[in-house]
Amino acid sequence: MPYLKAPASNVPRPTTGSKCCWAAVVLTASLLAGCTTGGVPTAAVSAVPPRSAATAPAAATLAAAELAYGASPKSDASIAYQRDVVLVGGGASAVESVSADGMIWTIKGTAAHVADLQPGKVMLASGLGAGRILAVTTVGGNRQVVLGPVDITDVVRDGNFDSTAPVPLDSALAYATPTRPGLLSSTDENPAVTPTDSAAAPTPVSAAGSSVVSSGGVAPGPSVAPGSVPAPGTAPDTTAPSVSAPSVSAPSVSALSVSAPFTTAPSTSPPAGSGQVTPATEPGGFRLPTVEFGAAVEPADFTGAHHAAAIAADRLPAPAVPGSGVLPLPVSTPATDDVGAYALTSFCCAGGAGVKLSYDHAGMRVSATLTLHLSAPSVAFRLHIAGGKVTEAAIELHGAAGIGIQFNAASTAGVKGNVARQRVQVPVAFTVPIGGFALPLTARVEQTFSLSTAFASPGSISATGDYSFGGTLGFGIHGLTQTVTNADNFATQTSLLDSIQAVGIAPVALEFGYQAKLTVGLGLLGFSAGAWLSLVVRIGVTAASSEAAVPCRLAAINAQLGYGIGYQIPTPVAKLVNFFLTTFGAPPIAASGGITGPYQSIVDKSATQPDTASCH
Repeated sequence: MPYLKAPASNVPRPTTGSKCCWAAVVLTASLLAGCTTGGVPTAAVSAVPPRSAATAPAAATLAAAELAYGASPKSDASIAYQRDVVLVGGGASAVESVSADGMIWTIKGTAAHVADLQPGKVMLASGLGAGRILAVTTVGGNRQVVLGPVDITDVVRDGNFDSTAPVPLDSALAYATPTRPGLLSSTDENPAVTPTDSAAAPTPVSAAGSSVVSSGGVAPGPSVAPGSVPAPGTAPDTTAPSVSAPSVSAPSVSALSVSAPFTTAPSTSPPAGSGQVTPATEPGGFRLPTVEFGAAVEPADFTGAHHAAAIAADRLPAPAVPGSGVLPLPVSTPATDDVGAYALTSFCCAGGAGVKLSYDHAGMRVSATLTLHLSAPSVAFRLHIAGGKVTEAAIELHGAAGIGIQFNAASTAGVKGNVARQRVQVPVAFTVPIGGFALPLTARVEQTFSLSTAFASPGSISATGDYSFGGTLGFGIHGLTQTVTNADNFATQTSLLDSIQAVGIAPVALEFGYQAKLTVGLGLLGFSAGAWLSLVVRIGVTAASSEAAVPCRLAAINAQLGYGIGYQIPTPVAKLVNFFLTTFGAPPIAASGGITGPYQSIVDKSATQPDTASCH
């Protein structure tokens, strides 16, 4: 695309990252990058000089540290950092440890500029160790820092970052944050929806097409034929499901183990991405009918006690104590992760990205595989920042080839075993370091899914769908002009509708949501910031009773492409994180920073069998 043309050939181009730093993995991005015409200011703000051979740590130590915590930043003439950015001397090698939730970074007390790590400033220790400092304390001579999300323009004042060739994604490493707060969240805490929402949770239908009304755990949505998708912009039903919360109090902050008192930032959260370009539509993120993937309006009465009530009601697992455990080392093939009643095996990126999941709780069993098909995936990008504002940005994902789903679900409990609108963040980010810049950028793929079931009686349902599309997915922003490159040639390879198999004396419905988000930027899972591209897919099926006179079958698929610059945290997750931050007396984090563009439709289809009036 024109907004990703190669930089001028007469401009010097930095080389790829040092081989010694990444020899431990076959992961080095063969990327040459450089500045475009116009350049950036020649004076960097930071007083930290470029690392020389005389001051560099031993290669073996540096390789291990950068493998664990991300590449180290540099200060040179190609970049000007914001004035409150603290470049930790030694970069990744100055990191002593990181908590398993990725929120608490322990920096060696001997590192240069460690004393400058103060609440309200921005720490930049490595490509993964970047964020707004929310609280600090000293433990054993080292500095413990609680990090929150930060916008890319809170780190960089001036700098140009361009790929001169696509960066391969097929050898990504998996970085896990297994105890990150909010990996599993209930949309009982998030009944409000954004204007771009377009359907409700699945509601089983009778042979005549009417909704089945039942008491218990099924939370029906608006009167929309199950599996159908109203046109974009249709006003959604915003009625919250009825939740009967037991009388419990929030976990006692004093009962949580904190190693030492923290010095915290001011009570007001620092602004993120100030001065950014205003998108054509209001920022707000996109929310599936059963799950929120972006920022949205929230009920004012959400509190930590509300979440504690959900835990006590056995809808959510009890979260780990903040800061506990140690961040695992990255691996090429992640092991199975347990998130609540889910067992998850994620994969990316050669051959596809996706997650295999199993759920077994309260008489409900679900197994499924959600896949974004990829063929030789790679990413090209452009990110220009001047005066703390993004002046130009673009991402192209090459190799996206389709969407696949396979699932089996069975219930022995009927209504009582239903899964009511659960959102699950896969606790693994597949990451590729991008060499050639003073700023240690990464390309990172994160995945989220949602599940809702509506069994009116014991029964089972299964289906398989596979859909192909071609072309490059991407976006470009230049000034006030925004361009989206969407998929084309969408085609059905295996029909979800034709494959539905259902058994039961009453109707059944099931819905999955899936998001794959590609970010070029900084940070760990959930708190990553930079330019991002998001594919959001939802798939729903409904089947009438196998004994019905007219065995209706309904299926729908909806896929949309979104983009933005900055960071996004689903609001329920942000509020749960904020509840934990009270442990440290830290200020709350905002749910989003930067800009978000409007989502564009890739496909929006629904169909019924038989195609008769009684099934519509």
